[in-house]
Amino acid sequence: MSFFVLPDQQIDPRLVDELIALVGPDVVTHSSGSPWIIGVGPEESVLVHGDRGTRIVLIGGSGAVKALGERFPLGFPTGQSGLNLRELPDQFHVLSSAEGVTTCRGTLSGSKTIFWTGAVRERPAIATDSIALLQKVIKAPVDKTSLATRLVQHLLPADPTLFRTVWEGAEMLRLGCELRMERNGLAWQKQTWRAETGTRSITEASGDLRETLDRVLSRTIEGAIRISADISGGLDSTSLAYLLTGQGKRYLAVRTDSVNSVNDEGEWARKAAQELGVELSEVGRLADTSSAFSLDRSGKLEMLAEGPFFWEGTKGHLESILPRLIAYGSTVHITGLGGDELFDSHLSGMLSTIWRQYGTSAWPSVRAAQLHDRIPFREVLRSLRRPKPFVDELRVVAQLVRGEAAREVRDRMVWHPFANLPTWLSEEARELIATQLERSAEMGLEPLGHNPAAHQVAQSIAYEGVILRQVNEYYAQTGIRWEAPFADKSVVEIALSVDLRERIKPGTFKPLLATTMQPTMPLEFFQRELKGDYSSDIYAEYARKRTQLLEFFDAPLVHEIGLVDVNLLRADLDSPSALDPALMAIHNVTTTERWLRGLSEAQSGEEKQVGPPHHREPKL
Repeated sequence: MSFFVLPDQQIDPRLVDELIALVGPDVVTHSSGSPWIIGVGPEESVLVHGDRGTRIVLIGGSGAVKALGERFPLGFPTGQSGLNLRELPDQFHVLSSAEGVTTCRGTLSGSKTIFWTGAVRERPAIATDSIALLQKVIKAPVDKTSLATRLVQHLLPADPTLFRTVWEGAEMLRLGCELRMERNGLAWQKQTWRAETGTRSITEASGDLRETLDRVLSRTIEGAIRISADISGGLDSTSLAYLLTGQGKRYLAVRTDSVNSVNDEGEWARKAAQELGVELSEVGRLADTSSAFSLDRSGKLEMLAEGPFFWEGTKGHLESILPRLIAYGSTVHITGLGGDELFDSHLSGMLSTIWRQYGTSAWPSVRAAQLHDRIPFREVLRSLRRPKPFVDELRVVAQLVRGEAAREVRDRMVWHPFANLPTWLSEEARELIATQLERSAEMGLEPLGHNPAAHQVAQSIAYEGVILRQVNEYYAQTGIRWEAPFADKSVVEIALSVDLRERIKPGTFKPLLATTMQPTMPLEFFQRELKGDYSSDIYAEYARKRTQLLEFFDAPLVHEIGLVDVNLLRADLDSPSALDPALMAIHNVTTTERWLRGLSEAQSGEEKQVGPPHHREPKL
């Protein structure tokens, strides 16, 4: 299911024909009669308004559309009660046309999002749910700034760098925004939602959260004949497994193990599976399936339009469990993505936000967080500083990227915690990144949240949304839909409504989730002494492939286009830092180099076998 959206204006029929050739002949019109939505049939969409020139179309999977169609009559007049867009399930693209203004939005996390390009010469603004389709229409060159940010994405503010495609002139919606296209050719995004923390107690919010999670989970699996789910042994996926069982569902559970002997998540996963009476399929160690440093350029070439994947390192694991899910007949796979972002107390902006809101009365919570998370005392004191305005910190990040700011400045960051960039990042790449950050500041970019803690939750959820959307597109032909109930808007809002001080409870991991899951899930799961860590598996993969990586980066394209100093990169590869950020940077540059080589091959017209063995995919 893919579609194009056009503004309410006169459209060249040749463009309409071009778009129809890409997505199919179904066309929904504006009330003026001009083409509006191209490529979506009635089984994938529902028209819920159709009076007084106002039209609203919801686009989703056939199951979601069927459920909504049963709830709302088609075409009821504007002004009648019954439809509140704010109360709609967070599982649709929502498109509207009214008085010459066309709006588009996806889900909060971006698991369904909108890409668009503005009007150029005789071509109007165009929106779509697929960056690959948009690139086929506009044929844009690669955005070098975007590639530079991908190399060090984990060290930069997610906003604005995350919400950027790899093609010049192709835009992507920010979290909490909608696209507005007007008859005069303007196309711009308007922020309609911003994360906000609340003051509710865990006791008050946990009942609402449990009810909402049950509803979201039930809606997510509606119509699925067979279901699968992760039970990693961690708290998030295990909680969802208990909820699934509580709804009377049977499902296949999967997990991976670790080379780290201290990681006891396997024991907890097996304990949960035994108590729930579900089959637990274990696929070996992550160290053996991790693909963070894979040098294999095979892949689905039409996905090149997405740019280098953030989740490249987990692709090997996903493809190790896919045969089991396919053999089981699963059509929906439940993951715990988003849980850490909502329930952990590790947000760097949390202590600053608590201190700013409650002053010295918050000291017991601050001290508890320091002890619980083993944060150095000096770091805690630094985090209590009053934050600069969001755009001012963006400017500071730009200075840090250029090397123009001192360490003391970095230590005062609250909105955008900053780590040192790798030495191999070229001066040109640094300048491209810094210039982008400064332009965003000049434009008055607003944060995704009303305070640093809320902003950091929102940008983390946006990361998960990108991963979820790309995984679903990449593995669409398997017939399995990957879902993350914790990233649903209604769940996010309730979790954020809790007083931040109550997220810190010594002796209990994720106290909001722990209270929410009582008495269904044993409290002992939340009172364990250790948290699962799989970084050893990534190091094991790196150690196994380091010699190959040195050969791979003998004459890399990232150096040819001026983004990387290859000599400094090879020195890093030969003597890697023991710190996780350095290894993540090597993962990023490996993924980007693979993407560049794949793009080069696609543009030269080379044909190759791509995708899992049971698929042959067309070229981009």
